[in-house]
Amino acid sequence: MAEEPRDIKTSGIVRRAPIAPSAKPKQEESPKPTIRLTLAQFFREFIVNNKTFLEIHLVEKSQPYLLLVLWMFGMANIIRLIEIREKLFEIIGISGKIIPENWIILWCIIIGAGLLFGIIGYWIGGFLYHLRVIFSKGTPDFRLSRLIYLYSGIPLFFFTILIEIIAAIKYGSSYFEAAQSAVFIISMMTLLVTGVFFTLHLSFRAVRQVYRTRKDLSIIFFMIIPIVYHLVMLSPNTYVSLWMHTKAVNYKKHGIEMLDKRDFNQAETLLKKALKSFDVNDKDDLGDIYHYLGIISEKKGDTQDAIGNYQRAIGKYKADSADYILMRASINVLQNELPEAIRNLETVLQLEPGNFHANKKLGLIYLGDMDNALSDYQKALVYNEKAYALQVNNDTAYNVARNYYFLQRENDALPLFSSLLNTDRDNAYVRYYLGMINYNQGNLKKAKSFMLDAVTIDESIVDNFEIINRIINVPEEKKTGPDDEQNE
Repeated sequence: MAEEPRDIKTSGIVRRAPIAPSAKPKQEESPKPTIRLTLAQFFREFIVNNKTFLEIHLVEKSQPYLLLVLWMFGMANIIRLIEIREKLFEIIGISGKIIPENWIILWCIIIGAGLLFGIIGYWIGGFLYHLRVIFSKGTPDFRLSRLIYLYSGIPLFFFTILIEIIAAIKYGSSYFEAAQSAVFIISMMTLLVTGVFFTLHLSFRAVRQVYRTRKDLSIIFFMIIPIVYHLVMLSPNTYVSLWMHTKAVNYKKHGIEMLDKRDFNQAETLLKKALKSFDVNDKDDLGDIYHYLGIISEKKGDTQDAIGNYQRAIGKYKADSADYILMRASINVLQNELPEAIRNLETVLQLEPGNFHANKKLGLIYLGDMDNALSDYQKALVYNEKAYALQVNNDTAYNVARNYYFLQRENDALPLFSSLLNTDRDNAYVRYYLGMINYNQGNLKKAKSFMLDAVTIDESIVDNFEIINRIINVPEEKKTGPDDEQNE
């Protein structure tokens, strides 16, 4: 209601007091609406205006894309655990491959458990971050500490996930053999270090501006200590080990290539370098190297050394695995225990039908190459063709070609032997079989040429095949063939 006029008596005169104007009711200020950002705006705001972002959005009751950031945080933590799993398992005393080396399974684990790991890390990491704020003489606010800790870590989370995606695309399943190039390792480490320093920069600036922490203490607790922590987590030793592992894998790869080319000395040198470069926990790789060293010893005719290498390989492989049983079969062969060798090799093929070495070794046994072996060329052909299909190299081509020759399929054998003239130059037996095929087909001139080449490469081959000298000494004008040889 309007105020009634009052009479005021002043110096005997009554005056009417003025009516005060009606006071307008004061309107209450409406609360500032929460600013809603699209996902694109969120990241742009964070990257371009991260100071404003931290000051405005972290004080809201509902933070933008909190669950997404928690999820990224959790996925990044799982990835880092996966990357250091071998060292971690070694420390806590767990042996073996706990996490499957398969990208689909790993990404299911990373994505599926990401939010849970993020929430756990948010509370534990946020608490430790809050303690650092207190030690830096800042105003304590546990909720704000957790949020600054979480959001300032976005660059590190992003680059960690990005690196894993790049690795999956670039290397596929071979990534798990740690055979990445040095360029790839350095590039990915550069990305990760960039994420670390961007995160530390955001965190340091946030606590200084929001909490007004002491600068000297902030440098200690939000720069120096985190850098030491990340150096430990990134672990120079881990990357030196990775570098050494990459070098070891390359030595192993080139050693096997030299073995295929029958350069046994060079192959042995490279494989022994790989042996020194692999970590003691790389048991499968170490087992493989001892296996190949055993093959080289066999090629050189050193049976005892071959058995020793196969026994060392057995010590590296998991008991009753296909590789373990294969090594036992290899020792059986060298000790002329062929029935036991065949049983073990067949067991290997039951476990791994595509095992190259088991198929190859059974093919050689049935070709009659082993002492006390009974030849069965049809059965040998099954294994030799399978080995050749699995891995085309000089040995497998040579074995299939011989198999065809023994089955009198000379037209099938001829192109294979011919292909080995350039790739297996020091194999006198390739020349011998080409000489025999041409001799059987009535091409005496070519036959003599191949036989002379065989003797030039290895004079001792004459001791194994008397027919070499007979072919060499046949006058060229005399046309001979298989029937002529039988009549002699």
